[in-house]
Amino acid sequence: MKFISILGYDRSGTTFLGSYLNHVNGDIFYAGEIDKGIRIFFSGSNKKCTCGNIYAECPVWGKIFPFLDPDNIDLEFISNKIFELTGASVIVDSSKSFKYIRKFKKHFKGRYLSIHLKRNPKAVILSRMNLRKRRVNKGTHPKPYIAKKYNLMMIFDSLEWCYENIWFEKFKDEDTNLDLTYDFFGSELPSKILKFLEINNLDQLGKEKVVNHIVFGNKGRLNFRWKVEINHTWKNDLNIFQKLSVDLFTYPTRRIYNYSF
Repeated sequence: MKFISILGYDRSGTTFLGSYLNHVNGDIFYAGEIDKGIRIFFSGSNKKCTCGNIYAECPVWGKIFPFLDPDNIDLEFISNKIFELTGASVIVDSSKSFKYIRKFKKHFKGRYLSIHLKRNPKAVILSRMNLRKRRVNKGTHPKPYIAKKYNLMMIFDSLEWCYENIWFEKFKDEDTNLDLTYDFFGSELPSKILKFLEINNLDQLGKEKVVNHIVFGNKGRLNFRWKVEINHTWKNDLNIFQKLSVDLFTYPTRRIYNYSF
């Protein structure tokens, strides 16, 4: 069994990419964000898997999460159970926790691959800003008094975008990593994905089975469509101050790593 980590900051298209891989090759199981799924399960929240069942009743995660020790997560148990329950030979995960990514990389060693997914920070910041506004308006945000300070949070998000992408650059190994940019999906998919799978001998696996058990991710990606539509609403929805601020705070990282946006 091989393991693919999708390394990407929040709101960068990681759930779409995981679903894309799942549909390209039926022997690939896209788990979603395993780290958040485990954290939410042990918090006592009755969140639902994308299959429609709450975690405890899901035919996959219901046979995994209840048997984990939250203080000592057994990755071998998780991977073996996924293989047993789904028949997949490749697990794709988009966990954001550095601790989990390190554990996955160490556990799978020579079977570990990664895809570093970047997205224009202005698009990311707008997406996060809109999400906060929706949660504040619904009364579901745990800290609305802070979330309402949208420009302040924009600066925080910009710095966090830099911090996490710098760490993702350190995590990945050139020989086993694929670099993708969300903003170029129209021209990069599917050619780069198919080549990546071919190089790593994953192109000859089954292509029919698609298992829908995303434990955590953007639920808006459930109705999967092959056509990639890039969202450019940030061009009109962010004001000049916001655009310049995001550009200023993210410039060093974009410059150092030669990001094409």
